[in-house]
Amino acid sequence: AASNAQTSANTANTTLADIAADNKLTPIEKHQARQEWDVIAAEKVVNDTQATTFGITTEKTAYGTAFQELATYLNAGTTWSSGTPSWLADANLGTTTTITGSTFRAKWKAYYDARTALLNAIAAKAKALADAAQTAANGAATAAANAQAAAAYADRLARSSNNLIKNGNSEDPNP
Repeated sequence: AASNAQTSANTANTTLADIAADNKLTPIEKHQARQEWDVIAAEKVVNDTQATTFGITTEKTAYGTAFQELATYLNAGTTWSSGTPSWLADANLGTTTTITGSTFRAKWKAYYDARTALLNAIAAKAKALADAAQTAANGAATAAANAQAAAAYADRLARSSNNLIKNGNSEDPNP
């Protein structure tokens, strides 16, 4: 999952770098950026929920900050709170917007870097929990096997003792 996240981030950053190469965000480029926005906006709730579930706070905070900074930049610098940022809104998709290409690229890159760090942290935490669960399961299986072996030995010992008592032999059954 983490390597897929990195690959998709690299692809998106390359596409977005091409978009902003001339300091103009054209209608065609806005449609491409809007598609990226729709993806990241939809996945944000899922990523935040997973981070909360696993108790990941530092990377989640960085991710939230990068998302908000990108959204505000795409909202013509006005603090974004919900919906589609103004440059990518339906009403503005047909117009060209003058931008600072390096800032546009940097905001998207910062977002994808923070997203990748968050997804890596989620994957690492999930793996650590799975490894701990596997270790506990292995320990429980070993304990169960040991308990079965001890019970079988105790049963053999009890039967042997009973046979000795029935036969009037009081010798140790395990010389």
